[in-house]
Amino acid sequence: MRRWLKSSSPLGISPARMALSYGVLIGWTLVVLFPFYWLLTTAFKLPIDVSTGPKYIPFVDFDASLNAWREMRDFIARPYMNTVVVGVVSSMLALAIGSFGAYALIRFKYRIKAGVVLIFIACGSLAWVLVAFAGLVFWAAVLIAVVLFLMATATIAA
Repeated sequence: MRRWLKSSSPLGISPARMALSYGVLIGWTLVVLFPFYWLLTTAFKLPIDVSTGPKYIPFVDFDASLNAWREMRDFIARPYMNTVVVGVVSSMLALAIGSFGAYALIRFKYRIKAGVVLIFIACGSLAWVLVAFAGLVFWAAVLIAVVLFLMATATIAA
């Protein structure tokens, strides 16, 4: 008995104290992991088994069933399928409209005017300065920049 209560080295722990600490740790592990076990077993129970009281061991206390998983699959699969259908249809529609628009635009000959590009850069910089330094709201700064750009390009084109 003395061998269990006395440590073999000055810095070591006695075997009895080590067994007690392992026992406490194993008990605490069971307490912490029991809710996960309860969750897992409840996921495979029928609704009547859930409401009739605690049943702990599958295939002994209750028959495991995939009923809840089928309901969850139907509940989750429908919204995802709707999302996929809407995404594919809208992508195809955008691709068709964009292709028609691209074909129409490619038929024209464009000459880039350096003045228009410089005015665009200047108006964009003005909008950035208005937002960053003047504290103006973003949409108001962009609106001011767009109006000035349109007025300047109309002046150059005339």
